[in-house]
Amino acid sequence: MNTRTGVVLLTGLLVGAAFAADKPTPVEAGPDADGYLALARAYADAMIEKGRDRYGEKHSPLFAAALDLGTMSLPEKAPPNVGGLRGIERSWRGANPQHDQYLYQLLYALTKITGEKRYGEAADAALKWFFENAQSPETGLLAWGEHLQWDFRLERAVNAEMKNYWELHEFYRPWLFWERCFDLTPGPCLRFAKGLWAHQIADQTTGAFSRHAGYHTHKTETDWELPRHGGFYIATWARAYARTKDPEFLRAVTVLVDGFLAHRHPGTGALPPAFGAGAREHYWAPSNLSLAIDLWDAAPLLSEDLGKKMRDCARQIDEVYLKTAHDLGPAGKGFLEKGLSGTLLASAKPNWTRTWGALWSDARAALQCEVRYRQVEREQYRDLILAAAQRYVRNDPPSGTVLHPGTLADAMRLMRTAHAYTGQKAYLDRAWHFANLGHVLFLKGSSLPRASSDAAHYEAATGGDALMMEYLALWCKRKRPEMKDLSYCER
Repeated sequence: MNTRTGVVLLTGLLVGAAFAADKPTPVEAGPDADGYLALARAYADAMIEKGRDRYGEKHSPLFAAALDLGTMSLPEKAPPNVGGLRGIERSWRGANPQHDQYLYQLLYALTKITGEKRYGEAADAALKWFFENAQSPETGLLAWGEHLQWDFRLERAVNAEMKNYWELHEFYRPWLFWERCFDLTPGPCLRFAKGLWAHQIADQTTGAFSRHAGYHTHKTETDWELPRHGGFYIATWARAYARTKDPEFLRAVTVLVDGFLAHRHPGTGALPPAFGAGAREHYWAPSNLSLAIDLWDAAPLLSEDLGKKMRDCARQIDEVYLKTAHDLGPAGKGFLEKGLSGTLLASAKPNWTRTWGALWSDARAALQCEVRYRQVEREQYRDLILAAAQRYVRNDPPSGTVLHPGTLADAMRLMRTAHAYTGQKAYLDRAWHFANLGHVLFLKGSSLPRASSDAAHYEAATGGDALMMEYLALWCKRKRPEMKDLSYCER
């Protein structure tokens, strides 16, 4: 056992024994592989036919981020909230492309599988329209992310609660489609990258910034220099530099990387969640790891010296993350999310992942490790992934749990990953078990998955598109194993 991380290293024999003892909750048999492909395709068809913008004076090819399942229309008022989401984070008034990244991937994959161009064309049309129409003329920032959406009826950027002081730009997650968007709309993409430097970064000397910035007008702050958000910015500028060779993007990346390096903990090397003195004792492990992923991906796109500095920084983050006191034994607390930068241990009020947590589950943290493992193939990451997978072997969602479809999708993807690493068929069987459970909980009577196991509406923010993408992935596992796995973006 790795005592620092709580990872149990199991041989194939022990893994088999653990599965043999498993008695999952009985679930009625779901569709076969072709049936799950049909469900994924029905979801895509419903979104194309009923889920696009047909409201207000101007219609668009954008996809609605929420739909009433009875009317298959945009809700007239806010649907009942689902656990884990704040009201200010919801996008029920229109479109938020950062919530739809698995939907776009699903559409592109369906074109490859079926040969029908309409699926990929629908994704292209939505992305192109959004970048050409939902960009602030003052800042170049986009109406997407944690707090903003494009309102179909008002034809402008708003937040869900219509509070003017919350009309702020903030990334929700990494953006997977920079290459496609630069192909479709190079001008707006370049304006966004420039706007991100000019209007998100408060101090272009030290790199100080806030994850929040004004969308309509220039409004910057400091002391929320979350590493994960810095990674999202660096990824944007790296792709803009690859397209233009504009040295200003090199400068932007350099300033942010240097800013993070200057604020490492002198003992452990952990990066704080902000540059201010009040944040220096804190350590948010997933945010650090997310930055490492973006640094590594962006490094080859930039100059040789800067790329080396970025890779070195990412490796330092690996050392810190792999020393962190994760606790993934059978009765362990989970992955440590937030702790102390000086010890990498839990603080007085620690945050741990939960196996069936609505936002940060064991599976979600493990899949973030898997993204990094694909980059560097460090065995310690593989150990964490498999230790987390074991926590799902005998563990179905407790009765009465209000579950998001995305949480179940993460568990399915983790089971597929564990099967790919070990060859243990029982992991794949477990993925199918969760697929059948998802069919019961989210899809009976509707082509769109419900926002939660007790909801009566669709809401993209809870990961319905991720569940449907996993159904497609399971079909590919059986029928098209040569297809590349679709990308994961929860970090």
